[in-house]
Amino acid sequence: MEVTINGKLVGHTAAKSYFHFNVDPGEYKIESHSENISSLTLPVQASKIYFLWQEVKMGVWKARSNLQQVDEKTGRSGVIESKLIAASAPESEIKPTNSITQTSTKITSTENMTPDEKLRKLQDLKEKGLISEDDFSKKKTQILKEL
Repeated sequence: MEVTINGKLVGHTAAKSYFHFNVDPGEYKIESHSENISSLTLPVQASKIYFLWQEVKMGVWKARSNLQQVDEKTGRSGVIESKLIAASAPESEIKPTNSITQTSTKITSTENMTPDEKLRKLQDLKEKGLISEDDFSKKKTQILKEL
């Protein structure tokens, strides 16, 4: 079955197969095209792993599919039973429909910042989904040790 992300063809699935993508934070519309079109909108956060399941059932003329997000345990067990297939679109071409990475962001060095400024910048990165909660906590501890 043909699979698209934000309208971009990424490949065709077969029985016991899966794709793996590293994408920027933002919103993605994933679709499975068969006798029907199954759509799933996925809001992606930084440093988080998502698993989607493509349930396949026989339709009137050909197979029908149903995309659904599944928990990590279910997703990992499905991956173990399946084979990774190559995507027809490179990850660099898969962009979110709405993303903080699409807005202009001024990148500044933290070298000359006060600890208070560094903590504010760190909080901002976490709120925008650019860093995970775990990364935030580690860096916060490091900044506080500098005091």
